[in-house]
Amino acid sequence: MRTALLVLSLLVCGASLWIAWLWWPALESLLGSRAGWVAAAGLAAPLACLGAQRAFARSERRPGTAALVRVVLVGLGLWWTCFLAAAPAYARLWLELALGPALGLVALTLLFELATARWRPGAAKLARALLVALALAPPLLEVALRVLAEMRPSQLFARDERLPGRVLERNRVPGGTVRFGTKCNAGGHFDGEFRRRAAGERRIALIGDSFSQGIVPHELHYSTVAERALGFPVDNLGQPGTGPLEYEEMLLHEALELDPSAVVVAFFVGNDFEMPPELPSPDPFLSSWLDRRGVLLWLLPRRLARMVRERRENPAGIAGVQAERFSDDDLRSLAERMPWLFDPLLEEPTISKPVFLEVERARAHLVCGIREYDLLRAVRVLERMRRECDGRPFGVLLVPDEFQVEDELWAELGSEELERDRAQRLLARELGQRGIPVLDLQAALRAVEPLADGRRHVYHRQDTHWNARGNRVAGEALAGFVRELAR
Repeated sequence: MRTALLVLSLLVCGASLWIAWLWWPALESLLGSRAGWVAAAGLAAPLACLGAQRAFARSERRPGTAALVRVVLVGLGLWWTCFLAAAPAYARLWLELALGPALGLVALTLLFELATARWRPGAAKLARALLVALALAPPLLEVALRVLAEMRPSQLFARDERLPGRVLERNRVPGGTVRFGTKCNAGGHFDGEFRRRAAGERRIALIGDSFSQGIVPHELHYSTVAERALGFPVDNLGQPGTGPLEYEEMLLHEALELDPSAVVVAFFVGNDFEMPPELPSPDPFLSSWLDRRGVLLWLLPRRLARMVRERRENPAGIAGVQAERFSDDDLRSLAERMPWLFDPLLEEPTISKPVFLEVERARAHLVCGIREYDLLRAVRVLERMRRECDGRPFGVLLVPDEFQVEDELWAELGSEELERDRAQRLLARELGQRGIPVLDLQAALRAVEPLADGRRHVYHRQDTHWNARGNRVAGEALAGFVRELAR
């Protein structure tokens, strides 16, 4: 039996090494210096298995069933932590590569068990207890965090869900939430209650992300600005933290039920290209435990570290934009209480400068270096949404990131070698070839006259969303786009 297990272990380790050899150029490219550690673990695994077999055969005191169960659990617990640290994301390739090292860790744990059997009972018990704590504390803590996340849902505990419906419901604002004196409707959208379009009525469905929620009073929001200019309703459907797959979910299950006369999708270039796979993982359970983007033990420390850093860099905290609640929506009252809504030069920063520049720099490299794969994935989702509109006019509003509008910020990022408008140019071309009308808001926002400090101030200060000035420009441009679209 021991010989059969040894042969099986060596075969698994050999298969893992063979896979590493076949994929070595790709591993070096993807993992960099970590590829060497992966290779070393693969080479060490069969040696550990051989050593454990020989030590077990020679041992006078054989570990019992409970000890062997402990060995397997400890070995797998150590492997889980190592896998999360080494693998960039869950994939079958990484799992196949890791099976050999997993058996190696179990073998090393068995060697440890056999070695401590020769120690004094007290010392052996303490050493084993420490190893068990080291190996099993991370997975047990992850279980506890997931239970807590279910009991007390919070963005702090948000995991990378793959199904659009789950993402949408996780990020949906509770119905009735008050923002700037206006209650979000029953669906959690920053607008009045929706109703189905009456016969002969014109009504637009506008779908988007956090720009739909906005950080301005409802009267100043770009959907309301467009509504006033058009003279008919613009239903503002949108939730923060969503993207094209969630837009499609809102279209199918919310917007189309209202029977709109036209649909417009506000596509935020800054992060809407970052989409998870459109289909769920072939093995959702393995993915939820072996992909660090879905493991709270990996995500939570980084989020807390960012919060601590933000508190240190920006001790005054957020300027009160999002949390402020009003007893009325009288704009004159708002002008007195929040004058920066009407004079951007008076606004305090939302987030600290280092964090803001870090976000913008990452977005610049994503947007200006957009891969064809990500571009075409977004195009396919938008094209699918157009088909699902079943003949209704359908258009796409391209929302630029701030670095594409403010020249000073673009220069500050030091990204002059990149093509600033690459994402819009390619996306507009692809959608145009498919007959989907597009409005790129870059031109309208860049046409805004700079203020005294030389900046256009159409975004909140050190934020990534439009202020009242930017919402006005976007709303007026949207109204013109809708007139053409629904003509």
